[in-house]
Amino acid sequence: DRVLFVCEEDIWEVSDKGGVARRMTSGRGGFSHAQFSPDGAWLAVSALEEGPREIYLMPTSGGELKRLTFLNSNSIVRGWDKDQIIFSTRAFDPNQEDSLASVAKTGGAAKPLGWGQTTRRAMVLLPDGFYKRSKGI
Repeated sequence: DRVLFVCEEDIWEVSDKGGVARRMTSGRGGFSHAQFSPDGAWLAVSALEEGPREIYLMPTSGGELKRLTFLNSNSIVRGWDKDQIIFSTRAFDPNQEDSLASVAKTGGAAKPLGWGQTTRRAMVLLPDGFYKRSKGI
């Protein structure tokens, strides 16, 4: 029942019925690729707050951003799997190709999912998990 969108490099929220939009982020860098957690209580976002685009978390009710990744690589939120944020990054591939990784919403080390190279256009989130198509060799 809520819609997220990017405007002025910030994440905004509005009811799917319309109305006044609420700015959810405001910072030094640009925000993008926001995803609600399955319970709707959290928002995972990609942000350029302190260098390369990293993964951040914030409560949907408002509050401080918490940086979750420190990969020094372009990291893009793709979705959630329970309490794990799924994202694409080039940090774990020696050829700097995109691959999927996860990080817990509580923080800790990011972990590659080991599914090989992926493309941004080929990832689809299904109700029972992730399906991905990899690039041909």
